Amino acid sequence: FHLIRFEILGKPVDSACIAIANHPTLLDYIILMLGYPRSICLYKAETLKNPFLSAYVQLTGCIEGMDGSREANQRIIEESGARLKEGLQLVVFPEGTRSESATSIRRFRATIFHAAIQNEAVVQPVAIFCQPLFLGKNQPWLEFSKAQNRMVISYLDPIYMADLPEDKRTVQDLSNLVYTIIEQELKRLEGGG
Repeated sequence: FHLIRFEILGKPVDSACIAIANHPTLLDYIILMLGYPRSICLYKAETLKNPFLSAYVQLTGCIEGMDGSREANQRIIEESGARLKEGLQLVVFPEGTRSESATSIRRFRATIFHAAIQNEAVVQPVAIFCQPLFLGKNQPWLEFSKAQNRMVISYLDPIYMADLPEDKRTVQDLSNLVYTIIEQELKRLEGGG
C-alpha cells in the first residue's frame, strides 16, 4: 500500500530558470527538487528557527524571502539574478504560503516576476495537483494516511522573455500569464485530464 501515487507530466527545464508553482502541500519543494537538481528556493525567516531546515537553506544558498519590505524585495531580485548566473534553478511558490485547496491558487506576489523580467530568465510554470489534498494548510497530518493520494506534477511549457511581445513584458502581465496557465492546468487535471 503506497500513500502517494505520483504522476509526472511534461519535462522540467534543465538549465537556469525560475520554476513557478502553486503550493498545495508540505512536500512540494522536496518533490520539485527531483526535477530541478540544481534548485534553490525562497524561504521564510522563521525557517531559520527549524533545526532541520535551517542548515539546509543556509548551506545550499537558498534566498531568504518575502517579508514584504522594499529592501527584502530588492535583495530577492538581486540574489535571484546572481543565482541564475551561477546556473541554478529557482523554485518559487509566489502565493507566499500553501494554497487554499487542491485547485484554487492565492494571488501571486510580484517580486519574483520582477526578478524574471530584470534577468530575462526562463520561467517554467508548474502545476501541482493533489487528490485528495494532503498535508495542506491547517490540515491534520493523520488525514494523509487515510487513503491513497494522487500527486501530479505537470511541468508546463517554459516562457522565454524574448518570445513575449514587448508590451507584455510587465510584472503584472507575466504574473497573470503564469497564474492563468497553472490555474487552467489544475482545472484540466481536476476534470480527469
